[in-house]
Amino acid sequence: AVFALVVGVVFNVFPATATASFFYIGMALLFGVYLYQFNLPFVPGAVTFVGLVFAGVFVGLEFPVRMVADNPSASDSIVLLGETSNWNWLPLSGAQGPNVAAWIPVIITYAFIASVLPVWTLLQPRDFLTSSLLYVGVGGMLLGVLVAAVTGLLGGGFSLEFANPGGGGTITKSDLQIEMDAWKGFTSALGPIFPFLFVTIACGTISGFHSLVSSGTTAKQLDKETDARAIGYGSMLAEGLLATTAVAALALVATASASSAGIVNALGNFPAGGAIMLGAGFGIPTDIGATFIGLVFVSFLLTSTDTATRLGRYMLEEIVGTPETSTQNLAVNRYFSSGLLLCVPAYALVGSGEWGTLWPLFGGANQTLAALALLSATLWLANWDDSKQLISTGVPMAIMLTVTVTALLWIGLYRAPTDLLDATGTSAQVSAGIQSVVALVLAGLALAITYMGYKNISEVRDDYTGGAVTSDD
Repeated sequence: AVFALVVGVVFNVFPATATASFFYIGMALLFGVYLYQFNLPFVPGAVTFVGLVFAGVFVGLEFPVRMVADNPSASDSIVLLGETSNWNWLPLSGAQGPNVAAWIPVIITYAFIASVLPVWTLLQPRDFLTSSLLYVGVGGMLLGVLVAAVTGLLGGGFSLEFANPGGGGTITKSDLQIEMDAWKGFTSALGPIFPFLFVTIACGTISGFHSLVSSGTTAKQLDKETDARAIGYGSMLAEGLLATTAVAALALVATASASSAGIVNALGNFPAGGAIMLGAGFGIPTDIGATFIGLVFVSFLLTSTDTATRLGRYMLEEIVGTPETSTQNLAVNRYFSSGLLLCVPAYALVGSGEWGTLWPLFGGANQTLAALALLSATLWLANWDDSKQLISTGVPMAIMLTVTVTALLWIGLYRAPTDLLDATGTSAQVSAGIQSVVALVLAGLALAITYMGYKNISEVRDDYTGGAVTSDD
């Protein structure tokens, strides 16, 4: 739900990125066929398809795409669905605009198709291309800042003009001055800094979603088991670097007024800030830089959207087990389960358009999974040997659990009910109610599972038998 909304907003602000993103998906599909159907050599294919993905930026600039003509700049874009008046009935059109609302079903449809395809068809080749975008994008942004700083010390400078991500003319920037306040206080309209700072960062430091990815898809693609540590730990370090770079890019562009004006205005600041970094260091025009950084951004969001759907299907299949009835057979059907996971919960959650609630709910759910992953590791250590210390996993688990449960209770008991009372449309009211229920259920399940884990550890340490955790535990 979160990723679909973010992609829709980025496509709305940067229509060239929409074209470049679908061009990139097409190249990933062709790369998969090249590798696994024709069995052609990897290196020439990698060079060719990575180059084509970068060329997609220029394709996007030449043929920007919008779903609905709800913006004065729509005259410069290919409009697929016509005028705004025909699409005001869409959920989210009131909160985020018809163009964003029209992109959401397209993104959900993409996630459905991508999640049911064999891994070789799209997931593997796309993830390789995505990693290439990451290395060039993040590396270029960081290096651009360093080059601009050195150039400034030597007496050089730059002047960049870029379109205001929130609309309304252009902005000129001739330095890397931070535009946002470094400190705004312990509380804001969105809630207290604790616990919401930690769940707002989401997967930039620790991520339960990544624990599912590593066990659900990454583990099946390792060349050898010893690669697991470098890939797992290295990926989270790269994730943290990406998060730090994103904050730096936002700080270059976003003002307090722009950031509080809503997600539609705020999200476009990341590609704009990245474009400034690239332009300051290498003289890359800001329209090219913003489209490219937007593509880097969206490539990860699209990857996460369909990967999350695939993992959700895995978990549903594990819950059902070996199907013995027609209902269970239907539940483990990949088409039915993927559609159920996407269309019902995702659209129901995103319908309110209340970003201030939706993102912390995502972060809270993600980091609750991280706490439970640490709990699983603690249980494994306790059941493996009664002499094993549990501090290295138990203490982080307790911290994560405290943070996430506090955030979920705040959302479920205060923020989402407040959104429900303030909402005017039916879809927004239903979505806010569902968000409240989801937050409370997640908090309750996390506490219940933690209590079960505590009981198991206590029993094992009191009377160690060397046995593993049983299904009854």
